[in-house]
Amino acid sequence: MNRKYMKLNDNNYMTTNDDGEIVITKSDSNIKEILMKENEIEDTYDDLFYKKDLLDIIKNKDKMRKDSNKTFIIIGIISAITGYFTPIGIVTMLATMIPGIFIFKLLFSLISGTKKSNRREIMALNSSIELDIQKIKKITEELEKLKTKNNYQTLPHSKTQIKPIELPTHEHNQNKVKRLVPNEE
Repeated sequence: MNRKYMKLNDNNYMTTNDDGEIVITKSDSNIKEILMKENEIEDTYDDLFYKKDLLDIIKNKDKMRKDSNKTFIIIGIISAITGYFTPIGIVTMLATMIPGIFIFKLLFSLISGTKKSNRREIMALNSSIELDIQKIKKITEELEKLKTKNNYQTLPHSKTQIKPIELPTHEHNQNKVKRLVPNEE
């Protein structure tokens, strides 16, 4: 994401991003608008990836809910069969198993969600993801038109007067932190 920009001369600008990388650009005007649109696209992509991850989590929770329902049904059938063929009796077996299954199901639904809540969240995230995709397409088209209109281009360091700083390679010239001391304020 673009953080700062500085005008070097009439048409050249220097921009820095979050990683500290420096990019030299050339633009006739509207550099701020171009950089803001690039940031908006990047923010929307970040939001889109977050929503996709959240959608995967909710889909996994819903799958876990479905699997637990199948497990509870199988446990109920096994309990009924066991109660039928043993002296305990089917009524006693089901009377003890049903409340236990109900309590586990209730606790498990707190973790995995209900069918209705999961479906609602999945539908909301899918529509939000689709809106983000459309927003990215729209802003990208606007950005390309703006770049074309303003003759925007990224310049390599070789075509500019700015030379990258070369750090010393000798170990005795490099500053090293030997010990960190907390600030006493």
